Amino acid sequence: MSSNEDHHAKFINQTIAFLQEWQFDGLDLDWEFPGSRDRGASTDSKIKFNILIRELRQAFEDDAIRINKTNRLLLTAAVAADPKKIDQGYVIEEFCNGLDYVNVMTYDYHGKWDLVTGINSPLYRSHTELENHEDWKNTNSSIYYWINNGCVASKINLGLALYGRSFTLTHTHNTSIGASIVEGGGEGIHIYILTLRILFINKDNLKLFLAGPYTKEEGILAYFEICQKLRAHNWTTEWDVESQSQYAYSDTGQWVGYDSLKSATLKVIWSKSMGLGGVMLWTLDYDDYTGLFCNRGEFPFTRRVHETMFDSILTTSTISIANESHTTTSIRTSNSSIFLKLNRTNRPNFFLVVAPSHRTKIVSDSRMVNHAGDHLKYKFFLLFFLSVFHFFK
Repeated sequence: MSSNEDHHAKFINQTIAFLQEWQFDGLDLDWEFPGSRDRGASTDSKIKFNILIRELRQAFEDDAIRINKTNRLLLTAAVAADPKKIDQGYVIEEFCNGLDYVNVMTYDYHGKWDLVTGINSPLYRSHTELENHEDWKNTNSSIYYWINNGCVASKINLGLALYGRSFTLTHTHNTSIGASIVEGGGEGIHIYILTLRILFINKDNLKLFLAGPYTKEEGILAYFEICQKLRAHNWTTEWDVESQSQYAYSDTGQWVGYDSLKSATLKVIWSKSMGLGGVMLWTLDYDDYTGLFCNRGEFPFTRRVHETMFDSILTTSTISIANESHTTTSIRTSNSSIFLKLNRTNRPNFFLVVAPSHRTKIVSDSRMVNHAGDHLKYKFFLLFFLSVFHFFK
């Protein structure tokens, strides 16, 4: 569609009508990935992508004037974390200027395509990545790459993964990051539909990577499925200080690297210290939406992110990191070491991308009122998720 400008007007008009009919706050474009020849994209797709963004934004502005609405529809995009894909797919400064927010998919750094275990979404690099010349495979490096190449930090949203990547260990006595696994996997065929991902697994790789009993995707465990497994007696959790990441393994040789409440809390604090626009979650249905798996109530992951980011009366004494209470947290940047203390904060412009406050049960009513009884004006946005379909062998 992006390659044919004659189709732009029809697409834009239909998009606006759809967003208004279903009361979405905006549109999130998920093209994976412009410029990627192995996925069928043309070499000039990043130029055409910017043209489409420019036309969409103008149409959103014109529509707001037409219906006399103060705030127009939001326009955001989910983007790559891999420097190679970033260079191929985006004219970064113009791209970021045309969007309200850029949602960096800082996850899927490691998975069933690898030959060793790795964290799905580490904050910092580990020595194993440095040794394998993969030192870009971490959140810190990806965010800095976008900023250093012309994207304003306040437009960037850090991606948090509500799932882990699982492996089967070759030897149960070697459970560290970088441990050998039974076999690496291929990419298979991906189909993206709104906020649900369906992964068709290559038949050659069946049963080599742990699948959750509910999501049933080999190599992926939803956060609530990880909680369920950790409540079993044969699972052990480990914290990797180097990458500031969580992983767990079973005595039967299963291994999963994932974002825990501890690592998510640290990432939100880190994102605030970087002056980022906010965070986005992939995906809400992977949280413990029933409250039956993690023993922490409904949506424990999303609520932790919300509490760390928004609560105007929040102090470090009220945030429990893992099973212990901490008053301070040490956070690193690529330039220096800083020491953060999470105190009271009012950040009306800092937002969580996918949680609508008045449309879901994610945030309880008591969380939306401060001590003075005033409703807090948090910015929650429900975005229609438009994905590009790619089929490949």
